[in-house]
Amino acid sequence: MDVQTALQEVRMQWVNLESVYNQVTDPAVLDSIIHQMIVAEQTYNRLLARAKAEQIIAQEIQMRQ
Repeated sequence: MDVQTALQEVRMQWVNLESVYNQVTDPAVLDSIIHQMIVAEQTYNRLLARAKAEQIIAQEIQMRQ
């Protein structure tokens, strides 16, 4: 999988987790969602660093919303 595709996928995962977080009230589920959001954010940041290292310009990284 290329960096651009991985960035798009992890961003969508992160956005979806935020949506679930805003709807859930069970504390145990919230803890799990928060953990998953942190992992998604860290993954996204690592991928951005990789994209920068590979000199992939922002216009090439198209974010789906």
